[in-house]
Amino acid sequence: MADGLTSDDERADDVEVSDDVFFRSPDDGRLIPNLSRLPEERWLEALRPLNRSGRNRAANTVGQDKIRHVLALKGQLILEDDEARARAFATPPVQLPSGDPPPTGVRRQVNFRLGPGEHARLIEAARVFGMRPNVLARLLTVRGVDRALREARRDA
Repeated sequence: MADGLTSDDERADDVEVSDDVFFRSPDDGRLIPNLSRLPEERWLEALRPLNRSGRNRAANTVGQDKIRHVLALKGQLILEDDEARARAFATPPVQLPSGDPPPTGVRRQVNFRLGPGEHARLIEAARVFGMRPNVLARLLTVRGVDRALREARRDA
């Protein structure tokens, strides 16, 4: 859980539960482990479910002689969090729309307005395909016209 422990039922299963092992954060009431009361080999699992603020509060429970170990564990957890975030937001590569290259010669300008929602969707689609919105709008317009003409010929 990225936001930290919030109730007695959400404590990590492998961490001992007793009043001297956990304390409530004065900021939000979340349970924070008192690392000075846990064996060092259990610190990583006690820190893992906490958010950044909770990890900092837990780190403050150890003496100066142990702070380097806690900081190393916090660094390890930051790397784990970054890897998990990267996996969560990783998307498979999107295939760009296919189409003929723009014809050479005389070109005509077409103008039309989009509503806010339509424009937002165009920007999102352009981001997905790695294109500028105006280039995607042109491509979709040309392909849409070609499709409409094909369907009209087929129905005739």
